[in-house]
Amino acid sequence: MRLLRQEVTVTPQGDWAEIGLIEVYQNVTALRQEVVCYFSLPESAVVTGLWLGPSARPRTSLCLSYFPAPAAQAVYRNEVRRQIDPALVEQIGPRQYRLRIFPIDPQQIEYEPNSLRGTIQEGEPLYMWLTYRTLAVEGAWPLPQMSQKLNVFWDDATVRLLNGQPLALGAAADEIWLPASAPAANAGAPATHRVDFPATAGHRPPAQRSPAARPAGQGAPGRGARSLAQHGRSAGRARGVVRAPANAPQHRRSD
Repeated sequence: MRLLRQEVTVTPQGDWAEIGLIEVYQNVTALRQEVVCYFSLPESAVVTGLWLGPSARPRTSLCLSYFPAPAAQAVYRNEVRRQIDPALVEQIGPRQYRLRIFPIDPQQIEYEPNSLRGTIQEGEPLYMWLTYRTLAVEGAWPLPQMSQKLNVFWDDATVRLLNGQPLALGAAADEIWLPASAPAANAGAPATHRVDFPATAGHRPPAQRSPAARPAGQGAPGRGARSLAQHGRSAGRARGVVRAPANAPQHRRSD
């Protein structure tokens, strides 16, 4: 798959930013293809959107949904069987993600009437839009870093932009997917952020026990305790899959 265009937009929001990545793929073969990318983000980042469609604007009918593993893989396979454009982003580690996109339509051959001569028509471009939020790291906005790519390439003809300006990647442009970060000239001072999760109906917080009521052999509070970050890393990861709602017109492909 040829990467026709890659555009990164950064929208600062104080000490964090909303970052969007648009990539446009084109199939240069005669068969439908799938693109798979493994990339990393900092632990402070969270994926907020994933869209797939025939234009640079995300379609409201193709939205981000979350499924626990292995339900996400099952949904993805089901959408592939139904020939509906799916895209799946999985968090497979504390910082590691896997992005899968299918199908990217192939080239077509149009034959002249009453003739065996044909003309190859380029495959239709397919747009992928990924958004995430992240805190500034050492005065810069971290960008996704690819560790492995399958079935996609870019070359000198690929348009690559950062906030509307050409990316200066130098001699390594054929090897680098994205620079490590984008300048954060407008980043605000680090601030404390609080998130309040709604209480589950019927759930009561556990009663606090006094030290005297603690079972024998159990250490004092905090001793050997795991940090919130450690709990987050060990928790089950949510998976996102792009799919069309049942009441929305579905984008189908035909051979």
